[in-house]
Amino acid sequence: MRPLIIHYHLFKNAGSSVEAVLESNFGRRWTSYDTDDPAGSVSASTVAEMAQADPEMLAFSSHQLRPPLPVIEGARVIPLLFLRHPLDRMQSVYDFDRRRGPVTPAGVVAAEHSLSEYVDVMLDRNAHHVRNFHVRSLTDLRDPITKRRIATDEEDFVRAVRFVESLPAVGIVERYEESWLGLAAIVRMAHPTFFVRRAHSNADPDRPDSLEERLDRMRSRLGDDRFERLHEANRLDLDLYAVATERFELREPTGA
Repeated sequence: MRPLIIHYHLFKNAGSSVEAVLESNFGRRWTSYDTDDPAGSVSASTVAEMAQADPEMLAFSSHQLRPPLPVIEGARVIPLLFLRHPLDRMQSVYDFDRRRGPVTPAGVVAAEHSLSEYVDVMLDRNAHHVRNFHVRSLTDLRDPITKRRIATDEEDFVRAVRFVESLPAVGIVERYEESWLGLAAIVRMAHPTFFVRRAHSNADPDRPDSLEERLDRMRSRLGDDRFERLHEANRLDLDLYAVATERFELREPTGA
């Protein structure tokens, strides 16, 4: 069966680095695809259709891809997913948007406001990328016509945990290179020559090395009350991150 890598490219979760690895290994046999709608999604059935239409495809990546894993006739799916501490990720999103300028609605807010103001505005808007981003991105059931959510965050959390626990392995952004030790071993069962580039694309050269330092700096910038508000807004994401980290620590990949 054709081994087909499926990468869930969650924004600011080392996805550019993962895509660089896929492109280095597979070249034109790797496909990156998103819809024209920034709020759109890519279903498992869409991936299956694209894979059937392109029998040479060996890897697929999308920012908008949602579970479940696609079922593709004649192919064995190898999933890649990296999760990141949600508050650290939000800081990275803000810094990234400040650098690239007001090219998106969230980028406009980042370009015109301090981090504290940005957090207040985004939380008040219930913006997707500052409130349980991972949980919503891995499930986020919406009506296809109205685009309104049809599940609560708690329901999404249960689905997200089930999905993460169903994967052979999961990567942790804060332990990027270490994560690849297990992930690459799974990929090499199907692609023995698979290699991993060590460069980390789109990384901020000025950020502190340790997660603890970065969170301490964020708390200092936001103040205790605002930091705690942000922490509570991402409670389910933090719980999902804890589940993923525990799985990572066990290092017992299954289903490869």
